[in-house]
Amino acid sequence: MFFRRLTSVIAFCHLALMVPTNAQDIGRETAQDDFDLDRFAFAPGISVSPDIPTPESYLGYELGTQYTLYADVVGYIRAVTEASDRISMHEYARTYEDRPLHYLIITSPNNHARIETIRENNLKLADPSLSAAEASDLISSQPVIPWLSYNVHGNEPSSTEAAMQVIYQLAANQDAATLELLDAAVVIIDPTINPDGRDRYVYWYRSMQSHVLNQNRADIEHSEPWPGGRTNHYWFDLNRDWVWLVHPESRGRLEAYGNWLPQIHVDYHEQSANSNYFTMPGQTPRNLNLPDEYEPWAEVFGQANARAFDEAQINYFTRESFDFFYPGYGSSYPSNLGAIGMLAEQGGGSGSARAVETDDAVDWV
Repeated sequence: MFFRRLTSVIAFCHLALMVPTNAQDIGRETAQDDFDLDRFAFAPGISVSPDIPTPESYLGYELGTQYTLYADVVGYIRAVTEASDRISMHEYARTYEDRPLHYLIITSPNNHARIETIRENNLKLADPSLSAAEASDLISSQPVIPWLSYNVHGNEPSSTEAAMQVIYQLAANQDAATLELLDAAVVIIDPTINPDGRDRYVYWYRSMQSHVLNQNRADIEHSEPWPGGRTNHYWFDLNRDWVWLVHPESRGRLEAYGNWLPQIHVDYHEQSANSNYFTMPGQTPRNLNLPDEYEPWAEVFGQANARAFDEAQINYFTRESFDFFYPGYGSSYPSNLGAIGMLAEQGGGSGSARAVETDDAVDWV
């Protein structure tokens, strides 16, 4: 039951990564606002609180139609935090370029009222000296804790847009399923791990983008110049720094992570536009230091994601790529700290811009 709650949380959040969306009816020169966002309408028909600002009402555009500057991302999540009793916002570090890094705790008001007890009990569950009977007693009254990390590679920008959508839905939804989820889970969201790299890409892209939706791969907006936005200020790949902790983004994040030790960690990325969606499990060989429980639980979460994708008619693949051999990825290092580390990859990348024609002649928006 403990992990079954988690599978529904992760499937819920994975579908949000489909922002931007897949549209097959966009012409070579399409007006900027002619995005087909209806196919992947997020949580259609669910009643939402009017007190929570939507991303569109704050940003002035619908998610998926523009890339958002990091200052506006922070402004939006702060506005939602101030409007909601389900969210608290915590700064954990500053980047070299002095951008603040935050994680959000999203759960029910009742859980927020005892959040420190929940955190302390969760750390007890990670203590190997705890007896099975003591662990069972704690689990029976303890919400599960998933940690969702977005945009460690700055020029894989759709995940931060998706994070804002997930944050909004968890704050605003009034349906029974969301309320049950918030009682059963303390969801921790890091909306942008690498804001220096993200803004490097977004500022460049906004200066290059056409005023019509242009999916021609030969156009300049699909050709990000060196050094690109993948890395942080010092051009270091932060998805290789989980073990070494060379950079302030990593040191602050791991200190915060260690204060919670969640049961699951999901690392959200983009891959080639000619790919669709990757979900767990990944390819072999695995690092032999991964716990024995890792493999079967990766399969459980992967199957749950697959069912959600099948229902939404989204193409995906598993096992064909993405190793879990190097222990310093965001998808592997947490597994050595007692979590189930997972990777999610959306088709896109910096060469996709807002829309691109793939080898299959499908316009990926």
